[in-house]
Amino acid sequence: KECGSNIHTILFFYSNKEENSKDSEDMGRILGYISEQHPDLVIYSFDVDLNSSLIYLVKEKYDINLPVELVIDGEHNIEKLNNIEDIEKYLK
Repeated sequence: KECGSNIHTILFFYSNKEENSKDSEDMGRILGYISEQHPDLVIYSFDVDLNSSLIYLVKEKYDINLPVELVIDGEHNIEKLNNIEDIEKYLK
């Protein structure tokens, strides 16, 4: 916004734990499709299970509570994805 460009960001929080792997993989596929449709989109992925102070700080800053969650443009948290439009409405 500050530089006048229309770049969108998605922070993708995922888990490699077996009980969350299907949801993480499904979300990854959806984000792959969306990134092909939106060249102005940058996606950053974070493994919530890593024992890292950086991961902890980012999770705290964006109030991440679930093992699979998105933050769009630093403002919109999506905990449960019903359809692709739940993401794309913020990328217009």
